[in-house]
Amino acid sequence: MRHGLTGHLYRQYLVEIMDHLDDERLPEDWLELSSKTLSGIISKATGEAAPNWCRTITWLGYAEKRYDRVKARLSNLLRPATHIKNEGEAPNGWKIEGNKVIVWEQRDAFGRRGFDWEDVPSTLIDEEASGVSRTVLNRASLESFLGTHLRPLRYWWSPWKSS
Repeated sequence: MRHGLTGHLYRQYLVEIMDHLDDERLPEDWLELSSKTLSGIISKATGEAAPNWCRTITWLGYAEKRYDRVKARLSNLLRPATHIKNEGEAPNGWKIEGNKVIVWEQRDAFGRRGFDWEDVPSTLIDEEASGVSRTVLNRASLESFLGTHLRPLRYWWSPWKSS
């Protein structure tokens, strides 16, 4: 398969994309057009159906899955058990302050934080309020992104229970 898909792949891709653009208006989903074109070229070259890794994908399909891992990591970071009322009480934690969620982290010996904020959508982070060891997030946007409301762990007091 690789023998037939060297420079020919790129040339064939350009020809098919340009033909599509000559025949039709600009596509609404460029990723779908591109992946569909590549999938077709590979199917023709192999004489078989395109493998699963080469299937047509849409931008919305990609975007929905793109943040799955980030959502899981953020949910773990912001789990109720790590909620702290005040920043000085623990080296790592988070608290809700009005419309903001403040997350603080202790840095390691090399100055690195435990959570990689690079993959978190920038629209969730308040860059102006964030600092060296704390990140401030917009609560409404964050809860919408995670698909859940953030709640601190609640300790229930029972008057009949002895301590």
